Amino acid sequence: MRKDQLVKMLPVLILTLMTFAACSTAPDTQVAPPAAGLADNQLPVGGSRPVDVKTPAGFNPKSGQTYPLLLLLHGYGSSAAQQDRYLGLSEVALKRAYVFAAPNGTVSGSSRRFWNASEACCNFEANTIDDVAYLRKLIEDITARYAIDPKRVYVFGHSNGAFMAYRLACDASPIVTAVAGLAGSLRSDPQSCKPERPVSVLAIHGTDDRVVSYRGGQFSKGGATYPSAEKTIARWAELNGCQPQAVSSAPMKLLRLTHKPETTALRYSGCKDQARTELWKVEGGSHIPIFTADFVPKVLDFFEGR
Repeated sequence: MRKDQLVKMLPVLILTLMTFAACSTAPDTQVAPPAAGLADNQLPVGGSRPVDVKTPAGFNPKSGQTYPLLLLLHGYGSSAAQQDRYLGLSEVALKRAYVFAAPNGTVSGSSRRFWNASEACCNFEANTIDDVAYLRKLIEDITARYAIDPKRVYVFGHSNGAFMAYRLACDASPIVTAVAGLAGSLRSDPQSCKPERPVSVLAIHGTDDRVVSYRGGQFSKGGATYPSAEKTIARWAELNGCQPQAVSSAPMKLLRLTHKPETTALRYSGCKDQARTELWKVEGGSHIPIFTADFVPKVLDFFEGR
């Protein structure tokens, strides 16, 4: 798909996200009030792009308990709020006693939020934003102020956010435990990703995605390319020191509008430091799939090693 096609599709994509939000029965998730005497933990994070940090019921960083952190990264032209309404990630995460944060990307000259994730996606105006540095500092600040277990720092990204999640796994592996990318890809140059340690990676991609192709591609003629979903996960398997051949699971049903299981997990075994490395191949899945209620819990199960 060309870049101009991607831009033209943005109103449709955003309208789809808003439609999902309107149809959702999940209540709005509120930022938890600070526990008594914990004003220091309500200090703003995110600098010039401040982020609300949502905490689970009973959150008390002075109790000695530590919490997992989940960061949600939105797609190109979307926002943190729209992305969370579409997936319902914060509602499930807070019930599992996660600390949750969803930052916003930079607003471009064309008034579209983006992450500077790779040559292919989606810094189309050649801005000099360093989103690795921004997100790394954000994770470090939240970890320091919200009693986060540094061994349980997870990132979920969609589309441009998935490209960014993979970039973080490459460039900030010391502070990221696992990432999941829906409809994203690695940078095309194999030498561009050199994580300092294994990171668990879950790639989720629909075979009928017409925005970020399952088979790989580029957004503009002559522009940078991105590898296919299967090449992306194979590269992660190599980086994580896994066995070279993936094993297919029995199909799972993750799409709401299908009548039978449509998603096959391709799992690599023998990875270093027990890193999990999987591709969920969603047969017939689009760029914004309509998932069942099982989807988010299964992603969190992956993060938790279940």
